This record gives sequence, structure tokens and C-alpha cells, in this order.
Amino acid sequence: MHFNIKEIKMRKTLLGLYLLFAVMVIFVLPADSYAQIAAEYSSDNLKYLSFGGFEEDVWPHGDFVENKKVRLKMPDHKWRTEQIQLWESAIKEAVSILPAQFVDEIGELSFCFYINQYTWETAHPRGNIVFINLSPSIKRPKWMNYETLPLNGFTREEMIFVAIHEIAHIYSLFPPEDLFSRFIYSGQYSDILWWKHDREELFSSEGSPTFYGRALGTEEDFADTLALYVMFPEYLKNFPVRYSIINNILKKEYAGAYSMSGSLRSRSTLFAVTE
Repeated sequence: MHFNIKEIKMRKTLLGLYLLFAVMVIFVLPADSYAQIAAEYSSDNLKYLSFGGFEEDVWPHGDFVENKKVRLKMPDHKWRTEQIQLWESAIKEAVSILPAQFVDEIGELSFCFYINQYTWETAHPRGNIVFINLSPSIKRPKWMNYETLPLNGFTREEMIFVAIHEIAHIYSLFPPEDLFSRFIYSGQYSDILWWKHDREELFSSEGSPTFYGRALGTEEDFADTLALYVMFPEYLKNFPVRYSIINNILKKEYAGAYSMSGSLRSRSTLFAVTE
């Protein structure tokens, strides 16, 4: 086998880059960072996860913000397929980073997809099934004072946040039938898991960490808080009562491997005060 001079130089360059990367892995990055990354994931959680594909007739729970008399152009099949693939990948990551005992307690999880361009709603749960709206409207209802999630297209972080948020709803609103004691404990949400803790202390000592939770109440406040705990723990530490409650539920602390930007940042009450 013969190589010309150009090919030899290219191979040397590639070998040099490979060796440089190996040195960085061994000496530059701290060893515990790899252990931390590995510890964040539990692929065994995926045994509970399934996908139901695309569904045509799904009625959203959110307000309609577009004129339903106007016929909107539907995204084509190729776009829909690509979006489903992106969502499924992000959902797998979301389920994998949740504590194993938390996912065990919830049990089976299924995600289906639909399109309704007339509502701002991104997703809603029904039992242990989550319905994801692939193409919600970017228009805001009157109460919404922050960016809609799909404003510039869903980022992977936003997809993961939505998935964890909806799983939090399932945990709080739809406890498995065999966990009767948790059903009594959660009380179908008006008294939910903000719950055993002093509700007056929670809501008087600190405001909601997101405008969404502030606008729509306890149910959404809890779901956003749990998602923040997993993805943006340093941010949630500014709300120590909530941080402590979720810590007691998940029994695990996170390093915070995600970047809060765009719509998620505009949704967050603390940044609105400090920026």
C-alpha cells in the first residue's frame, strides 16, 4: 500500500489531534467530572418509556390564540418526522437523568405527538401519557409575559425541560393505583406535594421561580420547580424552600449540566429582577 506525501501529512495531523484529545481527557478535565456525568444517567429508566407515534385528533388543554376560522398550513410529513425524532431523543435523555426510584414509582410512561397550531400549548398529560404539540402557535395569551417556548424553534434543552415538567405532572396528578397512600398524600393537587410542608411558609417566604407557575398556580409551579431542580439546580437554590422539597422527593442532587437561555430564561422570575 502506497501513500503520497499529502496523505501522510494528513494522517499525521489526525494522529496529532487524537493524541491531543487523549491528553485533555486524562490530564486537563477533572476525573470526577466524568463520574458525575455518568452518575446523572440511568438507562435502565428507559424500560418504562414508550412512544405512541403521531395522533391526529388530540384536543389541547391550553387556550386558543389563533383564529380557528383561518386555515393554517400544516407542516409536511418530513418536517413532522424529523421533529418527532428530535423530541424522542430529548425525552429519552429527560427520563434517563431522573432518579431510578422516582421513575420506578411513576411506572409506565408514554409520549405521543400531535399538531395544533391554534393553541400556545406545548404539551399536556393524560394519565401516564404525555401529548406533545409539535407546532404550537408562537402567539401569547394575555396572561403570558414571557417568550413562548417555540418562538425560535424548540431547543434540545427546552424539549428536555418540557418532558420533565410533564413527568412531574404525572407524578403529582396521576399516582399509580397501587400507591393509594401517595394518592391520599398528594390529594389531587390543591393540597399536593407542596403538601406536607407548610404551604404558608412556601408561598410567603419566596415567590414562584417561574412566571408560568406564578400565573397558573400550584400545579404548574410544582412541575416547573421539579424541572428546574434537575436541569438548573443553581438557579433553584435561590428558592430554598422549594429546593428542599424537591430534594426530599428525588433524593438526589444535580450538578447542573444545562444552559438556561432563550425562552426558559425569560420564563424565570429571578432573571427578570436582576437583568
